[in-house]
Parts: sequence; structure tokens; C-alpha cells
Amino acid sequence: EVWATKWWPTRQFTFLCSVAEVNAVNSRACGRKANTDPQLTFRRNLAVEMMENKIGINLPRPPSPVATRSKRKVVGHEKRKHPIHTGAWDNVKGTWK
Repeated sequence: EVWATKWWPTRQFTFLCSVAEVNAVNSRACGRKANTDPQLTFRRNLAVEMMENKIGINLPRPPSPVATRSKRKVVGHEKRKHPIHTGAWDNVKGTWK
């Protein structure tokens, strides 16, 4: 399919849309670890999904689970503070320089 126009901004817009479309097809195939869809098939599916868009429609959402904070301590871990006016951490010795 070709969108024939001589108006330069429209040509640039259609070029950028085509690039974005190709990137979307390739990214989706890469994410699914599958082959890419034919371009025309992808365009038709994209157009149908855009026409049947549900953005802005308030649908009931399932409640989110309550996040609880775990207060487990890691055995053998000790939080150390950098002493005042001391050097940098020595990875070999495991102490402050």
C-alpha cells in the first residue's frame, strides 16, 4: 500500500510511521522468540486493535494484594558505617583504609 503525496511533511510522517511499524513488528517477534508477521497482516491486526481500543473506559480491576514488609535479618550480615576522616574501602582486606 502506498500513500501518494507530494507534500513533504506528510512524506516524512509516513516514513516515520513505517519505521515505527517495522520496529514494532521486529520487537514483538524478538520478544516472543518467533518469526515476524507479514507486514500487511500486522497492519490489519494493528488497525483492528486501534479501532477496538479500550483506553479511557473504566473497567473493574481486581484488587491488588496487600504488600507486607518482611523484617527478616540476613544471618552473618553486619551493617558498617564509614568512620569519619578515614580512607576508602579496601576490597582485599575487607576494612576501611
